[in-house]
Amino acid sequence: IMGYGRGLVPRLGVMEALQVTMFQPYYTYTGSYRVTGTVTLYKKPGPTEATTGLYLGYRLNGVDTECNMGPGTAPNSCGIRVHAGSSCDKPAGMRLFNIGKLLADPWVNTYYTSTPGWFAVTAMMHKDPVHTGLKPEDLRGHALLVFDSQGQAMACGIIY
Repeated sequence: IMGYGRGLVPRLGVMEALQVTMFQPYYTYTGSYRVTGTVTLYKKPGPTEATTGLYLGYRLNGVDTECNMGPGTAPNSCGIRVHAGSSCDKPAGMRLFNIGKLLADPWVNTYYTSTPGWFAVTAMMHKDPVHTGLKPEDLRGHALLVFDSQGQAMACGIIY
């Protein structure tokens, strides 16, 4: 992942960073985009769980070319979101965060910006941490969804 240790996987306290390395089309997606690549979730320590955040490092290919200016006006447009579900073959459920500790959904501003490349459209690194109110390891086993510019979930992978 560019920008974080020249390809080394950093540590989340006593555990390795969380990753998604395999994506499949989300079970309801019928479009033509086929996302490949890696998403790595890096811990950004804070004084409390509510202020401990996650940086999303990613290198994704096959993302929506219409996300080159960031998200549009559609809900979920160009989003990258962790959901409560643990499968890509059925509904992923609500976005995953601690509702009891946070007043608003922290995933609404987590998105990618696509960049046309020589062989593929890629997206890399979200600059702001996501504060979920959860321990990073609580995201393990849950579905990470990648959305197109129209807000359709197009790809899904399980965090490990």
